[in-house]
Amino acid sequence: MSKTLQPAKVNCAINSLMFERKVQLRVNAIVYNEELINYMKSTVESQKKIKDKLYILYLFKRVFATSVRNPDKKHYYFFENEYLLDRNTFDVDKWLKVEIEFYRNVQSLEKEVPHQVVPEIKTDFDIKWITGDEVKKRFNWSRNTLSKRIAEGMPCHAKGNTKLFDLEEIGEWFRKTAD
Repeated sequence: MSKTLQPAKVNCAINSLMFERKVQLRVNAIVYNEELINYMKSTVESQKKIKDKLYILYLFKRVFATSVRNPDKKHYYFFENEYLLDRNTFDVDKWLKVEIEFYRNVQSLEKEVPHQVVPEIKTDFDIKWITGDEVKKRFNWSRNTLSKRIAEGMPCHAKGNTKLFDLEEIGEWFRKTAD
């Protein structure tokens, strides 16, 4: 006896395929990496749940890997330097990997302690200020991921040449970005 999809699941699958096709058409139409990253970022940020953000990121990863984004030849000829600068400055694949890593870390930490905000997991220690190396170690982040989170607004305080982080401020920042 073969298994058949229920009507609700068929509608969901059709909507998913339609959405994927729509995304693929949009990705193929965007020739500048900076513009593509901004489109992907706004689409991901429009999602409320971490699992939905991850779904969208994995969808973008698959679509980006299979898409052909070639600019008009005449346009490329006149703006070749801009295209090359864009490709060297904005690495879509790297952006996708960093975003997926970030949201997977958040998701795994949420599973460890349900109904609590992720950064509060580590605040039971008598530590208020931690260094960048300690932040990277606690969240299993690379140096680039930490720099990206700082650029996105994660609170950071400079004391001489050292960057210090307040766990409570990081927790508040996580709560704001998770919503």
